[in-house]
Formats: sequence, structure tokens, C-alpha cells
Amino acid sequence: MEENIINNVEENVEESVKDTVEATVEATGMGNVEVNKASDPEEARKTYSIFGGAYLGAAILNIIPAVIIYIIGMKLRPELEDNVTFSFVVSIVTLYLIGLPFAYAIIKKIPKCEIGHRKMKVGEIISSLFIGYTVLLSANIVGTIINVFLGKLTGKGIMNPIANAITGLNPIVNILIVAILAPIIEELVFRKILVDRLYKYGEGLTILFSGLMFGLFHGNFAQFFYAFALGIYLAYIYMRTGKIRYTMYIHMFINTIGSLAAIALNGIDIELIQNYLYSGNTEEYMAYVMSHMGSFALLGLYGMIVVLVVITGIILAIVFHKKFHVDSIATELPKGTGLKSMFANIGMIAYMIFFVVAIVLAQFGTSLSGVIMDMFL
Repeated sequence: MEENIINNVEENVEESVKDTVEATVEATGMGNVEVNKASDPEEARKTYSIFGGAYLGAAILNIIPAVIIYIIGMKLRPELEDNVTFSFVVSIVTLYLIGLPFAYAIIKKIPKCEIGHRKMKVGEIISSLFIGYTVLLSANIVGTIINVFLGKLTGKGIMNPIANAITGLNPIVNILIVAILAPIIEELVFRKILVDRLYKYGEGLTILFSGLMFGLFHGNFAQFFYAFALGIYLAYIYMRTGKIRYTMYIHMFINTIGSLAAIALNGIDIELIQNYLYSGNTEEYMAYVMSHMGSFALLGLYGMIVVLVVITGIILAIVFHKKFHVDSIATELPKGTGLKSMFANIGMIAYMIFFVVAIVLAQFGTSLSGVIMDMFL
């Protein structure tokens, strides 16, 4: 008799707890997220495909309008053909106002994940700036070595389209777009929008995907390696903090250093200096340096800043390396299905083919935009 009473009480308590939990889940809106169940590989495959297709659409809707505007501009004012600032601004405007909004309109329908929030201390933010730049520069060294090798194979030398573009930019445009606007937009697109919707498939997969999409979207070998590495680092920072402003700070810091280099080089003819040095014409070389002392002084200051930042970044990376770790989560994809879900879909296949073609063309000194314009000019 007593045993039956105890069993009835336990059943009633379990039922009451179950009802309370279900009511809480329904009230908080958590009913749509199965927090203790692994994600479905097929559902993940479709999601990755949507991302690939959306970002591919953004690239296409960046190129086509930009080419049209560029052609019209040259017809009206032929001198715009060699205007680096004009072509750069047109490309940025079409990307930010047409291409990326198109991608977001498609992606925003994908449900978001909860990744948690943690405030970084001032010291952590400063450390992340130096480590981030060190990550970028290290990857850039690897990319440069490969670029030199490929340049010898193609006979075109080192190809770096973006460096050539921003070096000739108006300094004000350089700072406003490269150092301020680009980091804000790119962090929203390649970190927040992406991580918020893919985190549930696994931390490792999410940071890998962010880095790959970011690296490929730059469309050239010179930038791919450091953009890929930086994308992974920034995705990790956002994933750990849930606050996109921190990755924006890091990105702005890195791009500002790059803008300073471009501004310094803007007043120096690197090709002419190389010719002087290779020909042994030291008198002309020294005369050129003396007549451009301001630019060389700025370049020297930039070099000192880079050295200090990198040394500090290496030290901080060594000190805090144990803090960087990728954890398993309950909703991540079953083991062995992640990469297949990520890459074995039409959206990502099309995205990768498009940008591999873009990278190959860039290595031969042209671009998809250039090919299209050659067809109409």
C-alpha cells in the first residue's frame, strides 16, 4: 500500500516537472531549437547551399552593375578609365548597395542560433588587436611565397590587384572605405550573419566556413591566404563573445595599418626605384629618395609600427595560446558528415568554381570585370 502511494507521488512529481519544463520552453520560444539533438546533415547541406548561392549572387550583382556604370562613365568622361578612385568606389558601392543586400535578403530567412555573450576586458581587446594582425601577417608571408612561385610560372610576376588599387586611392577615400566602412560591412556579412545561423553545426565547421567564404570572396591569391586566416580568427572571437563590435575593432585596426602603407606608397614609384637599383644607378636612386623624403619617412614609420605590433602579437599569442580552443556542442553535425554537408551542394560548388576562376584570372593580370568590359569596349 505504502509502495503504491510512493510510486503515485513520484509519477505525479515527474509529470508536474515535465509540464513545467514544456511550458517554460514554449514561453521562452525555445521549442524551435532541439538543444540536445545533433543537427540533420541534409538540412545542413541545404543551409550551406543557400549561403553559397546567396554570396555568389552578391558577387555577380557586384560585377555586372559596376561594369555597366564604369562603361557609361568612360563614355561620358574618357579620363575616368585610369582613375583608380573612381573604379574602386564604383565597385564598393555596387557591392554594398546591391550585391550584399541581395545576399542578406536570402539568408535572413534562415533561423538564428544562440551563441551566448561575453564582454571582453580592455586588455583582452588590445591583445586581440595585436594577435589578429600577427595572424594576418604570418598568413600573408605564406601567400606571398606562393604568389612569387606562381608569378614565375605565369611570367606575370607577383599579382596583387587590391594593393595596386588602394595604393592609388585618394587618402581620404582610403581611410573612409578601407579602414572604416569595409570592416563594418564585412564583419556583419562574414561573421555575424554567418555565425549566427551556422553555429549549431559545430564550432570548428563554423569558423572554417567563415574563413573560406571570406578568403575566396576577395577573388585573388594575394589576399586569399591572409583573408582566410583572418576570417577564422575573427569568427572565433565573435563566436566566443557574441558581440560583433569586437571583431569590427580588430578589422579596423588591421585595415588602418594597411591604409597607412598604401598612403605612404602613394607618393613613391616602386617600379622606378626597382629599375634604379637593378641597373645600379645609385645617383638617380638617391636623388629620387631625397626628393620624396616625406613619403619615405612615412614608410619608415609604418615599418616601425608593423615590427612593434608583430613582436607584441607573437608574445601575446605565446602567452595566451591555451585560451584558444574549439569545443564540442550538443547540436553539431554527426562525426564524418560536416565537410560533406558543407561542400557537397550546388550552392557551394558554384561559389567555389566562380571564385577559383576569378583567382586564376587575377593571377594572369585580369579579372572577370575586365573580361566583360573587353567584350563591350
